[in-house]
Amino acid sequence: MRRLLTLLLVLMMTASIALASEPANPADPAMVAELLPNYTYIEGIDDGDELRLLMRNASNELVFVGGIHGEDGLWRFTESTPLPEGTILGVENFTHSIGLPGTKYYSCVNVSPYADGTWGVSLIMPDGTGLFTLGQHSIHGETHEVYGTFGDHPWSDITAIDWTTLPSSYEDAVARVNRDNWAVVNNPNREDRLHLRVSPEKDAASLGKYYNRTPVRIREYGKTWCSVTVCGVDGYMMTEYLAFGEEMDGLDYAGPWLTRKEHLSEVRLYESPRTASKYIMHELNWFCVLGVAGDYYHVWLPDTEEYGYVHMDDLWEGNG
Repeated sequence: MRRLLTLLLVLMMTASIALASEPANPADPAMVAELLPNYTYIEGIDDGDELRLLMRNASNELVFVGGIHGEDGLWRFTESTPLPEGTILGVENFTHSIGLPGTKYYSCVNVSPYADGTWGVSLIMPDGTGLFTLGQHSIHGETHEVYGTFGDHPWSDITAIDWTTLPSSYEDAVARVNRDNWAVVNNPNREDRLHLRVSPEKDAASLGKYYNRTPVRIREYGKTWCSVTVCGVDGYMMTEYLAFGEEMDGLDYAGPWLTRKEHLSEVRLYESPRTASKYIMHELNWFCVLGVAGDYYHVWLPDTEEYGYVHMDDLWEGNG
């Protein structure tokens, strides 16, 4: 999972400069000037379909500009709120990060795009001590993405972020998460799964069955039923089988840890649990299985905040 890779990278960085990652691909200043004529280019990274740029805008403010090259061939750019003077692009091995002036040296901050085209903070290493990662609606300090704090936080939108208020530690970040509209599945029997129903009735059709610790956004709270959104799907769950607030923290994930079968070069991520639905090709290197719908797993891609369905035949527990 991504956490293990990130922690390994930190160890490599501190052990030997010879193990440094490959240099980031520099952006072409002429191309950037053509795409963004009202900005002054400072430095940038070109990853093909993504641009990460440190720029000065028309008001001479230092800003981060993230660009995404769409399937229609057009670039779409997102400009951040003003950055502190002295911010750099690239911090030691974290070549794609921005470095903010800190008390010791530069604080490392990754900025990444989500599936909806917005950009947010995805990793923070305050003053080079420790690190933690962020999703669009989560904070992760543990090895696996499903072990985290779910809720809304102020670092998921670079167009509104105050860079001077970034959290100084994982504990500080968690303390500032708003969990009012969030819950996780909490079955007393870990082997059981909670139905997502089309209506607030026990005999209503099921949209899927979900494992303990699946994150749930609450649309409307009720004593017996909650109207919820799970992995992008709207429905109803029984309130007694949901955990709220700090009660969420003590629950263990009960779903399977699966991976793509070795003989498959790609996996189809479907929009709905049927092969006739639209799909997107994904390597699915980092994903969590949250539920089951028929012959499909409902999976979550924490890097991009995408959800979708993968046929059970495409995933397995691995060969150990």
